[in-house]
Amino acid sequence: MVGVMILKILRDLWYNRIVKKHFTPTEKDVKDTKNLAHRLKGKTDSETLNNILEWQDKNILAWEERWILFLNFVVSMMLFLILISFFKVSQPIVFGLAFLLVLSLIANMSMLAILGYLTYTAMLFIAIFLIFQSRYTMFTLIFSLFLGWFIAIFMQLFIKYRTLKRHSPKFKVSDTFLPSLPVKKILEYRLSVCKDYAKLTAALLLNLYPKNKIYFYTFLMHVATGIEINGKVYILDQKLPIVGEQAWLNRWNKNKATKLELQRNKDKFDVKYLGKIERQEKVELGTHIIKVLDDAIKRGEKEVTYTLKNQARIYDIDDKIIKDSLLRYYTSLLQREYVGNFSKVKGLDITKKDDDLILHISLR
Repeated sequence: MVGVMILKILRDLWYNRIVKKHFTPTEKDVKDTKNLAHRLKGKTDSETLNNILEWQDKNILAWEERWILFLNFVVSMMLFLILISFFKVSQPIVFGLAFLLVLSLIANMSMLAILGYLTYTAMLFIAIFLIFQSRYTMFTLIFSLFLGWFIAIFMQLFIKYRTLKRHSPKFKVSDTFLPSLPVKKILEYRLSVCKDYAKLTAALLLNLYPKNKIYFYTFLMHVATGIEINGKVYILDQKLPIVGEQAWLNRWNKNKATKLELQRNKDKFDVKYLGKIERQEKVELGTHIIKVLDDAIKRGEKEVTYTLKNQARIYDIDDKIIKDSLLRYYTSLLQREYVGNFSKVKGLDITKKDDDLILHISLR
């Protein structure tokens, strides 16, 4: 019994002192999203929730460097310290680990950054060796590999973000490495990773649904936001469509995820651990609708039906929010693919047949 209590205390400390800082909004974040929330508010819950996801999809880009570089920065620093501490024990092992780390870092770089990285590493090695006349050639090489990577990364960021700086003078390259950004900066930069999307979504929902329960769903390296409306939970994860828990797990091909409840505690927000959600069955979500539609247009057909195999098992289209969101998703998909020629599409509808969903596309 005592052990269970200790584990619960440690778990609460973990989520409320460390984890929550990455994606829970502050009162200021909620205030900074008030105008946007008012703009996105629809006549129905379905319109409002889908407006939030569609706005994010169209206005915010994935900030890939933010999670890749932050992760590599932390990992490389930890490994560097480990390598240095064990350097005198086994140089071949140290060099082998350093070499594997360098390969993983290079895999996340552009060709320009790789060339810069190799150049900086060579220059550092020669300079350190000549200045100190070091007898520890292996140590000098490893030190140069790490330091060269840091220089190359910052140079890559400087080059890539120089244009962005012109459009957003307040942009700071150093924000790439921050574990959490305020919503004001997320809206200003229009760049986000999953934890930024989750924080922004939660802040918007707090404005629009102050009395509803709001949740976070998380697994390693990802988090999404959910809300309970009329006894049902809907997950908003960066892009359309809005999904339930089972569809969300299938979308990410995950068997389990942690569920947290956002709670307001005076002037701050905490999270409460609710347990794990588990996938009940695996459903493939792949689709080749564009090819099918292309062929139908070439044949001059006026009606196309496309079967989404087994997806009725995880998408409840009797729920208006889910159905409207799926229709918005496929409408947006076709608009992106056909742009001006989307006028060929007259209308979309979706129905259920046993375990399948049937997408009906009317053509002009």
